[in-house]
Amino acid sequence: MYGPEHYIDRKWDLYLVTLDYAGQEIDIGGGNAKISTKNRDTWIDFSTDFSKAVNRTFLGLEVPVIPKKDLVAYKKLLDGDHQQIDIQSIQAMETTVII
Repeated sequence: MYGPEHYIDRKWDLYLVTLDYAGQEIDIGGGNAKISTKNRDTWIDFSTDFSKAVNRTFLGLEVPVIPKKDLVAYKKLLDGDHQQIDIQSIQAMETTVII
C-alpha cells in the first residue's frame, strides 16, 4: 500500500503508513501532522496529544487509540462526503473510543 514515510499533498503533511486488512484500507499516521483547511489556504497543526489516548487490546496487543470526541472533531475539519459518513458512524457507536 504506502509507506511508512513522510507524506505531503494538498491536504496532508504527516508521517504515514497505509495498510490493507481484509479489503479495508487503514491509515496509521505519526503523532505530528498538519492538515489543510477545506479551502486550502491555511495549514492546521494537528499533532496527537498522547496524554488523551486510551489503551485498548486489539489482537492481543495494547494499542493507544484516539477518544471518540477527538476523532469526530478531527473529521469535522476535513472535507469529503465520506467524512460525514464516518462522523455519523462514530457518533452512533456506543463505545467511547475507536479501535
